Amino acid sequence: MVLVNDKPEPTLLLRYVRGAGGGRPCIVSQWERVKIRAAMAGLAANGGVIPGRIANFNDPQSRQELVRFFRFMKQHDDVYHASAAAGECVLLYPRSQVHEGRFTEAISAFNAVGFKLLDDHVLFDVLPDDIATPDDLARYRRVFTISSLREMRPEYYDNLSRFEAPSTVRVSASRSEKGNIWDIHFVNYNRKEPPENERTGLAADENPIPVSGVKADLVSPAGLSVRKIEWMTPESPESRELRIENAGNRVHFTAPGFLVYAVARVHPDNRSPNK
Repeated sequence: MVLVNDKPEPTLLLRYVRGAGGGRPCIVSQWERVKIRAAMAGLAANGGVIPGRIANFNDPQSRQELVRFFRFMKQHDDVYHASAAAGECVLLYPRSQVHEGRFTEAISAFNAVGFKLLDDHVLFDVLPDDIATPDDLARYRRVFTISSLREMRPEYYDNLSRFEAPSTVRVSASRSEKGNIWDIHFVNYNRKEPPENERTGLAADENPIPVSGVKADLVSPAGLSVRKIEWMTPESPESRELRIENAGNRVHFTAPGFLVYAVARVHPDNRSPNK
């Protein structure tokens, strides 16, 4: 049994499915005809496989966005192929309590902690508590449970990466199969709902509102300085190198504006550890 959530985006559900499935690619049946860019971005950012029927292929604009996104993922296959979740923290899904029949209380508490972490832009994975081993948990800087809400003050995140971004932006992390490259995924769910009498029920109604000025303060991977960060979006798939500032074991950058989805590829300098 999986979690129930009433939020307009499925990020927490997708992270649970990824963790419960041992990191295997998953397909979530989202029969979305309007918010197709956001639906595809959420899946791509959290280890999902985009189903071809997520959009009405007979509608030219829907088809254009579907083709654009598949071409982007093909072009940057090394971001997605056999990638692994790479959050700095982990949130334990209370599956043991669900199996004991305490579903409502446990899932309500899980959602409260999970959406607090999402709104605070913490890089976290989700694992069911009945399969998470000590070795699994040792990889993370923080382990959150359904009892963690009262501890989650700003100072609790001091040794974690930080992001200044609207609450409509979700941030996740994955590790490339090849090399020690860290990929930070940004998904923007902000959009303008058209008037009811003007809705088409298709991609024209998505109306995403671009986001700009997102600031990142990353803890450098594996204690190494960062050599460069590449930025890419489906609308501008050719990567561009960002201006970065290394400061001790952290690296700072300001993200360019983007529409719905963007990836920052973090390349560490494997030759020289941070001092």
